[in-house]
Amino acid sequence: MSDMSQNSDKEIDDTTCPLCRNKNLCQAHQPGECWCYSAEIPQDVIDMVEPQFKRKSCICQSCIERYNLALAVDAYK
Repeated sequence: MSDMSQNSDKEIDDTTCPLCRNKNLCQAHQPGECWCYSAEIPQDVIDMVEPQFKRKSCICQSCIERYNLALAVDAYK
């Protein structure tokens, strides 16, 4: 596996979640609105993204949901 910190902007795949590396299903470059335009993404999740990926690739819904679920579980402990 290559060192991701060495990637240039041209090598960043904006269809891939910067956290889990799965497809983010972002449709920002398609006609109409994407789910990510109205998504509430906690700052803690955004802070987990490596600097070279920030504002270049959307975090996927699954990562956002996993974070929110973890918060909910912790709240009941």
